[in-house]
Amino acid sequence: MSSGLRYEEHGTPWSDDTESYYAPDLRKLAITHSEIVGPPGDHWHYNNFNPPVDGNDSRTGNLSAGC
Repeated sequence: MSSGLRYEEHGTPWSDDTESYYAPDLRKLAITHSEIVGPPGDHWHYNNFNPPVDGNDSRTGNLSAGC
């Protein structure tokens, strides 16, 4: 995944990894907590913020922008 979103895996207990694991609404957390740090496609880094904001709502099958 190369969205260009900032995502910190280290720094437990306050890392993005920890927050995304316990967040009751991951989509809301990803939209309000993430920031763009680079152009999409520039650097590959898996993170938990990408799936809820990629525009694919797997609950309904709709392919519309999530933000």
